[in-house]
Amino acid sequence: MATPLPSAHPAPIPIAKHIPAEELDPLPVSVVIVSYNTRDKLRQCLYHLQEDQQSTGVGYEIIVVDNNSNDGSAGVVSEDFPEVRLIRNATNVGFGTANNIGIRAATRDLVLLLNSDAYVDSGAIQRLVEVFDPLHTQEKAGGLSSSMTKQHSAHSQAEVTEDSDPPRDAIPTVEVFDPLHTQEKAGGSSSSMTGQHSAHSQAEVTVDSDPPPNDPSPGANPVVAAGARLLNPDRTLQESSCNELTLWAVFCEQSYLEKLFPNSRLFSPYWNSRKHNGTAEVEQVMGACMMMRKGFEFFDERFFLYCEDTELCKRLRKQGKILYVPSAQVTHDLGSSSDASRWRAVAFYNRGKELYFEIHHGKTAAFMCWWLNRWGAFLRGLVWTLIAVLSLNKNPEWIERAKLFWKVLAAPKLGPPDPRSSRTPPHTEG
Repeated sequence: MATPLPSAHPAPIPIAKHIPAEELDPLPVSVVIVSYNTRDKLRQCLYHLQEDQQSTGVGYEIIVVDNNSNDGSAGVVSEDFPEVRLIRNATNVGFGTANNIGIRAATRDLVLLLNSDAYVDSGAIQRLVEVFDPLHTQEKAGGLSSSMTKQHSAHSQAEVTEDSDPPRDAIPTVEVFDPLHTQEKAGGSSSSMTGQHSAHSQAEVTVDSDPPPNDPSPGANPVVAAGARLLNPDRTLQESSCNELTLWAVFCEQSYLEKLFPNSRLFSPYWNSRKHNGTAEVEQVMGACMMMRKGFEFFDERFFLYCEDTELCKRLRKQGKILYVPSAQVTHDLGSSSDASRWRAVAFYNRGKELYFEIHHGKTAAFMCWWLNRWGAFLRGLVWTLIAVLSLNKNPEWIERAKLFWKVLAAPKLGPPDPRSSRTPPHTEG
């Protein structure tokens, strides 16, 4: 695998030779990538997908959903990767909502949610596919319609905007609507999601295709999702799977107990990927690289950024197994979209945890999570301030860390302002 590029001033990446779809063995997978101002890392992400198809000889659909980036991300896709389907959002609708748009646009039975700053090792996608009832997925792969193969071998860009009609060979139906006045049409989502997607307006992409079977593995507890082993750019392990999120886990995180006793089941109760060397059933895998069956569940769009994958896995677990597959490896350059305002990222993360507890455990649990998060921010702000003072402010990074956590402590009760709350509802065509 190519060495990941550094975050600043990356060198140009050679474009892998594109292989026509008819020359590849089709996998029943649509790869959905959400991008927001990560142009260079998005280019590298797509390059690694091309390398994977080249080295393994298998093909899959690739869809990029761009959240109104202003760094030329969408242009990179249309110019350098014309075989990739591109959906342009007129505004930043958030990570979960953008993924939902991509999931609905997908035409295959399995969907791989992949961050734009995640780079797959050769064969990683195949290894994830193999855990989804091998006989079932093999039959599906062999039975992909010839029309689909022809559709994705044309190399013409399938680009969708909220202001224009899609190409005829791209997405059959595009509907721009205001969900404040329109019922959600998430065919496979659970009844508990009804109304959850009404908080924010969005562009919904629907595809005229048969829905996946409700029970892909009759008489068994099916695999509904699977996640890869995530690696840092230096190829060290990045936490990739975890147990259920609890208030005790939040306390251990905020009190530094998790850092002080990383191998303790009592004081480090959340992350568990270091405990698994082989495929294992877990409560949650990371949304940076998560494969799931299309149509079972969608992201809850009340989340703008962070913890939406935790909430999604909570619902998926009720329908089947979630597997952590360490043999599928993906390099994840963590936090690409949030480097410029780190305190906002931390505050959004805290708000995501609080919203999760409110949805699944009630307002009292959400308040307790909020209190723990603020206490943790106070503790960290105090520690880093003392370190900066005692060192006579010799290290600017320590000062910045102290400022970061004081800003997190002072954040509004419901977290930083949601960029979606002030946007104008999209115009409905037709």
